Amino acid sequence: MIPDVSGPIAGIVNMLPLPGRMAIIPLKQVSPIAVPLGAPYIVQFNPESFSVRSAIHHFPEQPFGSNAKEQQQNVERPRQFTFEFLIDGTGASGEKKEVEKEIKLFQSTVEYKGELHRNSFLLLVWGTFIVTTVLQSLTIKYTMFRSNGTPLRAVLNTTFVEHTVKELEFLKKALQSPDLSTRRMIDSGDNLPLMCHKVYDDSRYYLEVARANGITNFRNIPTGLTLDFPPLQKQ
Repeated sequence: MIPDVSGPIAGIVNMLPLPGRMAIIPLKQVSPIAVPLGAPYIVQFNPESFSVRSAIHHFPEQPFGSNAKEQQQNVERPRQFTFEFLIDGTGASGEKKEVEKEIKLFQSTVEYKGELHRNSFLLLVWGTFIVTTVLQSLTIKYTMFRSNGTPLRAVLNTTFVEHTVKELEFLKKALQSPDLSTRRMIDSGDNLPLMCHKVYDDSRYYLEVARANGITNFRNIPTGLTLDFPPLQKQ
């Protein structure tokens, strides 16, 4: 049996890209439910690495009559996430972007929103990495140009600050849950029972997955096809 995915997270789930691509989803509000604000920004290339900075604020406490200062823990500061996003307009990778247009699209997604009178909250989704943030800083470095001076390649250096509210814990857990539909692309050497084992930890569900995707011959699935692996009630 394949149940429906509905409720407050349905709009977010439907905005997620094909597996493997990082999405930055602008949010109009985060509480009491997350409400999307426009289309997500899908990165052209996933970052090769990213850094996470955690910090705890301490304040000195000096006992009366003593010169010594003991550091007392006060509060844990929000985490900071630093990414580099490459935008390539040369077409060398097979996907060609117009760099200036892509930068404006990124900025319109992450920066100040007049109707909100602030930067929008951002839901960053990349595999099991799911975090709600706001943009702290953006530095654009242009690295290649056409003969007329227009940019052909740029690197966006970004820092996001985590924004967590109680209600978003439900959204995060739901997006990471195996009870939601999962998309997988067929690579060379894949077969449906093997992929079912990876998704459900059980290869026996290949017939239900085949039916859900309208596949009549599960032994002959072309490479590059994207399949939906819906939530299944295991018997």
